Amino acid sequence: MDPIWNDYPQYPERIDIRYTDIGAKESWFGTGNFDANPLFVDSTGDFRLRTGSPCIDAGDPSGELDADGTRADQGALPVNQEGCALVTRLSDYPVLIAPGAGFEFSAEAVNACERALAMDEARLAVSGTLQWSKTLYAGRAVSIAARDAVGANIRGRVPAQAPTGFSTVCVSIHRNGDLIDTGCFQVGVR
Repeated sequence: MDPIWNDYPQYPERIDIRYTDIGAKESWFGTGNFDANPLFVDSTGDFRLRTGSPCIDAGDPSGELDADGTRADQGALPVNQEGCALVTRLSDYPVLIAPGAGFEFSAEAVNACERALAMDEARLAVSGTLQWSKTLYAGRAVSIAARDAVGANIRGRVPAQAPTGFSTVCVSIHRNGDLIDTGCFQVGVR
């Protein structure tokens, strides 16, 4: 028996289901609902959507966009369509820094696609000899036009008492809490 009817048999008109692949072999009134095979990679545990799934770009059109900048997919695991996504590009970074010295490098979110894509967070993480993390940007989604980029110069200073050795510096970009891409480089402190 249908669990919705089991839980609320006396109030079926008060249940509002929208933009859902019902999958119950019955119709359910509501905007954007349908009954079709969602085309999971493996319905016994891998619930990613395969190419051609009717659930791709079938979410609420007034909701948040997926990380790839397209209309939301139905389900918990959005599909990155056409391999089109923002890419993190780092440049002009140092390879060796003395303790107490300042440093600077450029970080960009690059859109090589033919449509606008968006990001809403950028983070810096340093691991290894040096340990440091910082949110570079968090806020409203930044739309990056097709074949364009947004970026910033990142400046900092290595502590004067920093131990010598190597560290990995990474900048990651995100959308709705999902990682889009990460760019990294190694730097030596001595």
